[in-house]
Amino acid sequence: MLFCFSCPVLAEDLSGECGDGVLWNLDVDSGIIVISGNGRMTTTPWKTNKNRIKAVEIEDGVLSLANSAFAYCPNLTSVSIGNGITDIAAYSFSGCSKLTNVQFGANTKKIGACAFDNCSSLYEIDISNKVTVIDGGAFGYCTSLENVSLGSGLLSIGNYAFAGCTKLKKVEIPSDVTIVGNYAFSGCSDMGTVSINDKLSIIGNGAFEYCSKLKNIYIPKSVSLIGEQAFNACADLERIEVDGNNRNYCSDENGVLYTKNMQELIQYPASSDKLLFLIPDTVRKIDDWAFYNALNIRYIFIPESVEQIGYASFYECDNLLKVLYGSNEVGASAISEGEQNTSYDSAEKVYGYVYQKGDTDFDGEINVSDVTTLRRYIVGGYNIIMIDDIFDINSDGDINITDVTFLRQYIVGGYGIVINNQTKG
Repeated sequence: MLFCFSCPVLAEDLSGECGDGVLWNLDVDSGIIVISGNGRMTTTPWKTNKNRIKAVEIEDGVLSLANSAFAYCPNLTSVSIGNGITDIAAYSFSGCSKLTNVQFGANTKKIGACAFDNCSSLYEIDISNKVTVIDGGAFGYCTSLENVSLGSGLLSIGNYAFAGCTKLKKVEIPSDVTIVGNYAFSGCSDMGTVSINDKLSIIGNGAFEYCSKLKNIYIPKSVSLIGEQAFNACADLERIEVDGNNRNYCSDENGVLYTKNMQELIQYPASSDKLLFLIPDTVRKIDDWAFYNALNIRYIFIPESVEQIGYASFYECDNLLKVLYGSNEVGASAISEGEQNTSYDSAEKVYGYVYQKGDTDFDGEINVSDVTTLRRYIVGGYNIIMIDDIFDINSDGDINITDVTFLRQYIVGGYGIVINNQTKG
């Protein structure tokens, strides 16, 4: 005889405790999970139901979140953080690819490491004025993030905090921030504007590297340390300007960054329109990646003072034609050179070069070949690279056949033509 029993289906438990005095409840229909009670979250028992979570609401009595509490909830779109939370724990919402809306509590002071890392749909963030620390990688690789408002209470921006935020347009660093960490804004390729306050002390390694639309950087007098390659691979960078009262760094009229004593050339702005750049004769070291991707440079002058050329200092300077040494060949060969400087190595070398008007082919001498070069430039069609100060022989502001005549008369001698404070003949 066959007996059939109707066994009741037990409802899945979607509520319970997640800490001493802290409760959780997930409404399956709405996808809203509410964290309530009074105390600290210590466990995350909803992990097996994270695909169902669409919204997180944390009430004011909750004092903390567990690490990775809601990480990789694929359908989470909004988060409301209660006023009891002071620190948003590491990886709390990391990898929530549909998250678009975050409301911080009034008492949040710290956004933990990678808290919102890889939240690829997050468009806008408004950081509370009480937040003092944005920890490492907090908003790293939020690839849709365009607008960030940093609160006035902020003191430090951690390593990789906004790295890889490829749509971030601009950033205004609040007045009390003293540290921008290593690679904090690395790879923010759409960021065209950075406003740096006058209390900032440290700009970390690679802090703004690969910010390819960044055009100008101002370094206030407060900055005591600029890390390695802080502005490397900023393809559109035209100028770096350092406050004249800065004790550690300076810039020249071309917007090039140096140590204060100008013995170390740190960064050349890649988008400078200079065709010929004369490195000052105080410089002893050219830093790694210093001229990376400086596509406008055709001629670079290396003075006798230079002892070291760093790794990839001239990497991808694809249009570099000549390296002009102030020293002789023996002196030039004594310079210590790092690897990955193929553009520099393949360029033509000129030794014993002296910058002078009329040396239109940059060979270190003024002779009939310079007349030929100048005539070819005026006629056109020869792809001659012109430098105003060198080609304008009579200094009248125009480059024309008169300059050819002046140059020929100077070379022949006897015409009283003065070039470089000398009369030939």
